[in-house]
Amino acid sequence: MKITLLLTTLIVSATAATYKPVSAPPCKEYEVYEECGSACHPTCETVGEEPTVCTLQCVSGCYCQEGLFRTAV
Repeated sequence: MKITLLLTTLIVSATAATYKPVSAPPCKEYEVYEECGSACHPTCETVGEEPTVCTLQCVSGCYCQEGLFRTAV
């Protein structure tokens, strides 16, 4: 029992010590990387319109900075 606990502790410690978080991919100018962004990107054509139905899911990627919109999707 002690050996199992010791091995488990060693494996967890080794995994935690070698963990490297994945870095965000480079985004274009005026964009920021978001881990959990919307699946529906607002565009210049949709600014001021009623929001469309969009799925509630996390999509990671590059998004326009606040106040800016894409000209096309």
